[in-house]
Amino acid sequence: MKNLMFFIFFLVLLGIAGVIFIPDLEIYKEHQVNWFNSTLADDLEQSISSSYLYESSNLKHFTAKHDLRITVDLKEACLYNPQDSWDFCSRVAEEYLKGIDTLNIFKYYNLKTMDIGFYVSGRREFGEIYYFHKGKLENYYENVKLEIFTNDNKKTRELVEKREARTRKQYIKEQEKIAFGQAMFGDSRKQVWDKFAKHPAISGKRWSENNINFKLQIENQIYKIMGLYHNDELYLVNIAGNGYWENQYSDDFKKNWQALVDFFEKEYGALSSNFLESNVLKEGMIEWTHTWKIGKKVINVGISKVNSKYHAVAWIADKPVLDKINQQ
Repeated sequence: MKNLMFFIFFLVLLGIAGVIFIPDLEIYKEHQVNWFNSTLADDLEQSISSSYLYESSNLKHFTAKHDLRITVDLKEACLYNPQDSWDFCSRVAEEYLKGIDTLNIFKYYNLKTMDIGFYVSGRREFGEIYYFHKGKLENYYENVKLEIFTNDNKKTRELVEKREARTRKQYIKEQEKIAFGQAMFGDSRKQVWDKFAKHPAISGKRWSENNINFKLQIENQIYKIMGLYHNDELYLVNIAGNGYWENQYSDDFKKNWQALVDFFEKEYGALSSNFLESNVLKEGMIEWTHTWKIGKKVINVGISKVNSKYHAVAWIADKPVLDKINQQ
């Protein structure tokens, strides 16, 4: 029983001694920070701020809240100058070690083991590019550089893709309304005639008040061009070349067809060539060789055979309206 009471008494004394001799850690940390700020921080910051790689640090406003950790931000130039960056960080570490070299290891243990994190300015999320820890400078340059460049390239690609998508969307929105030249889908017959008459490649001859024969010239090739209307609203522009006989098919006719294809490819992009053999064409039918879709607008270029003659043909149509008419 006496032994048990003695043991309990001994534990109580140890507890009292602990309360007396264990220092307040926050006060202890504040003491260390105050010493660091008064003896080393300003000189260290002034020494390293002259480098072209230096951006900022927490040395001028170092407090206990930093958990005794120095942070240095380097300009993005450090990504392109690895040797200079390494030399700079090494010098910072050396000057720091010299500054605390005379400290009592027990009294200022935390200062002796304090970390220094070197970051690329504005890129903290990628971690330290160099890291001074327990007297050793560790190099993460290649990893951080690769992550930053990969991230930047990804963002650049995303921005370009978004910009191209917006541009493409706007282009489609504008282009799908245009039938030919200044003529728009939905224009009246008179509006189309007025706009065709002002087109530099179109000439017209009026046969009567309600009949004008328009011709379109592409390079040295001539085509007839006319509009089709529903309730006096333009929904399709028809372009047709002159007729060619069988013996002209692979020469004169092909040039006429190719000029029409080239005309639309310059505006809407090249497609694979698909010139058909004459023997696959049926009388009174059109075989489309090229198709472009721009939103609601569809452009078809092809070959028709009428009365044993071959014609290069193009349709520029407001497809929803064309489909609606075809279903009636």
